[in-house]
Amino acid sequence: MKFIRIMAVFTAIGILEAGPVKHAVESEALKARVFNISFASSIISIDGIFDESAWSRAASTDNFLEFQPGDNVEPPVPTEVKVTYDKDNLYVAFKAYSDPKDIRATLQKRDQAFRDDFVAILIDTYGDANSAVMIGSNPLGVQLDALNTGGDDDDSYDVIYESKGKITDEGYQVEMAIP
Repeated sequence: MKFIRIMAVFTAIGILEAGPVKHAVESEALKARVFNISFASSIISIDGIFDESAWSRAASTDNFLEFQPGDNVEPPVPTEVKVTYDKDNLYVAFKAYSDPKDIRATLQKRDQAFRDDFVAILIDTYGDANSAVMIGSNPLGVQLDALNTGGDDDDSYDVIYESKGKITDEGYQVEMAIP
């Protein structure tokens, strides 16, 4: 797993009703984005706090486009993402900047937080730029995942992963471990 193609990492800005995976998969601006990630230099504890030394050495980016409500436009607030892995997991850390009073986050059942703010990673497992697995979390760690095979999103698809979120003075941050 020295190289993984990640089609998109995004923060939902508006209310998502039109299949977030499908729209991101179809985005020409995002199809060519690729991450080269390195092996984690230390153990990562999924607690929503990025205090492990592995995060300081992880691949990172803040170069994103908004696709809802905008259409491949510069987002109104920045998001930073770090990615690394070990023999058991892919680790992703998101720092989404926002005024804390504007953050939409509710504690609810898995896959029920699509109307909240959330961050997610879309993984093109077949390398076909047509299908993807979306794995994400709202600011409180509520998990959101879906499968897209070029058509509608299937949110009955459940990935087993760990996520923790935390609202901060600068916005929110989420950590995920994906086996």
